[in-house]
Amino acid sequence: SVNECPSLDLLLKAPPQLRGFEADLFTRVLFGCLVDADWSDTSAHQRSIRGLPPESEPPPLEPAKRLSKVIAHIAEKATQGKDSPLTRIRNEVRDASLAAAESPTGVYSLTVPTGGGKTLSALAFALQHAANHKLRRVIYAAPYMTILEQTADVIRSAIGVGRESLEVFAHYSLAEPPGDADGNETDRVAAARRAEAWDAPIIVTTNVQFFESLF
Repeated sequence: SVNECPSLDLLLKAPPQLRGFEADLFTRVLFGCLVDADWSDTSAHQRSIRGLPPESEPPPLEPAKRLSKVIAHIAEKATQGKDSPLTRIRNEVRDASLAAAESPTGVYSLTVPTGGGKTLSALAFALQHAANHKLRRVIYAAPYMTILEQTADVIRSAIGVGRESLEVFAHYSLAEPPGDADGNETDRVAAARRAEAWDAPIIVTTNVQFFESLF
């Protein structure tokens, strides 16, 4: 329903100087929804004709459930470092992140030196924030590809899933989503679909790919 569309609500509330940009972005989002719906219906029809099972639904985010796993993962790592100053600092960063997640949606910054536990604390913040505000997706965007593979592995380990799982989708130029190198056409199509739809609950991507996907 257009009357319940958050993007339209933002457009109507936007100040005049931003309304042109908001209108452009809203039009792109609306067109993207139309194209996606058309492709999804066509794909479902083709799968039915070929006698293939319906395409499986992407796993939900379930932020509260995943947050409990992340907190347990952080606690386990803390026991390995015993009661060191670094462990106490990481715990403070985590607690501050969880406290900030109780606030309204908006722009937040987490400025912590290397080794301070930013990745896991930010993930905890995102999941708690998503649980509080009924959000469906966590998108982690970084400026450099060099750290993304490591980051994706850290996130997978924290939520307790493997590299082949559909819960975490890495999308950038050097990433190889599950199925891309597979000779099976169905797997290749499914991998392309994940890149087009971004329907995984957790996305790991570059800033460039994020804006290309958005637009």
